[in-house]
Amino acid sequence: VHSYLDMVADALEEVSRRNLELEQKVNSLEERLGSYTRMETLLKETLVNTQKTAEETKAMAEMKADALLTDARLKAEQLQGETRERLVMMQREIAT
Repeated sequence: VHSYLDMVADALEEVSRRNLELEQKVNSLEERLGSYTRMETLLKETLVNTQKTAEETKAMAEMKADALLTDARLKAEQLQGETRERLVMMQREIAT
């Protein structure tokens, strides 16, 4: 009977030890999971911010390009007007 009780006590001790090891392992894995979850959240936020910045940069570049085109068109029109004026003046000089 004593040897049976010793065997049961040893088995119970082994189960308790194994249970403690598994609990520690679960805690460790939960900590790692929490860390990975925080990293995932940060990466998602970074991606969203990067996309937003890219869209803002693209919009700004398009605005600058439109402004440059408008400026170039105005300068071209001004140059055409000046050229026409010179042509008219030259034609008048030739006619006189």
